[in-house]
Amino acid sequence: MKLYVLDNGYIEGSYQIFYRENEYDGGGRIVFPVNLFLIETDDAKKLLFDTGVFPGGIRAKSSSYRYQSEEQTVEKQLLRCGVVPGDIDAVILSHLHYDHAGCLFLFQGKDFYVSRAEYEAANGENPPAAYAPADYRVDGNWHLLEGDGELFPGIEAVMLPGHTPGMMGLIVHLQSGPVILTQDAVYAADNYYPKCMIPGLTMDEGSYRRSLEKVLHLQNRYHASLIFGHDAAQRKQLKMAPAYYE
Repeated sequence: MKLYVLDNGYIEGSYQIFYRENEYDGGGRIVFPVNLFLIETDDAKKLLFDTGVFPGGIRAKSSSYRYQSEEQTVEKQLLRCGVVPGDIDAVILSHLHYDHAGCLFLFQGKDFYVSRAEYEAANGENPPAAYAPADYRVDGNWHLLEGDGELFPGIEAVMLPGHTPGMMGLIVHLQSGPVILTQDAVYAADNYYPKCMIPGLTMDEGSYRRSLEKVLHLQNRYHASLIFGHDAAQRKQLKMAPAYYE
């Protein structure tokens, strides 16, 4: 199995996305990366975990800005791995915010995996601002998940609500060791142990804290590595496509 980290550019937004007011002594705005993941399974399936920001820009109600070069588009990042959108067998979605579901249209008609709680929250009346319904109202074979479990051999879905009602991470069991892809269940190291700073963009703090505990439990259980959702410092240390983890 191979795990590729794809670079979908950067977002500039308020520090309050990552931190609560009066808990951050940096500038008023921060810049953070958008990470996507291509997984090639041992039986030759090609899976994409999240799809990034819509190429025309952020379609949700937001004061954030997207920075993306031509080389950071989903198509160009996949091409670095020798893959085109039509090669993707399934798309797994951590959640349906604009920076994770924005390019779902490229995979129309494919199998889509998302938690039922997330799908229902995003498609309810007046979804919160970070959702852009135009991003995820895409024809496909939607699989609505209701709990933890193996999606494909060596790939586990893990429910981590709090950031959104149906936030979901993945555990990828590589030969070199398990990797937990937290996405926005843990934005960055500051939001994880030992600091556990609670992001301003959190729908349910109690659920968020329980999900942090769950990630820590899984990390210890599997002796796993973690890749956070939007950690600019960690991004500099990661192997980026076309390099990969296996």
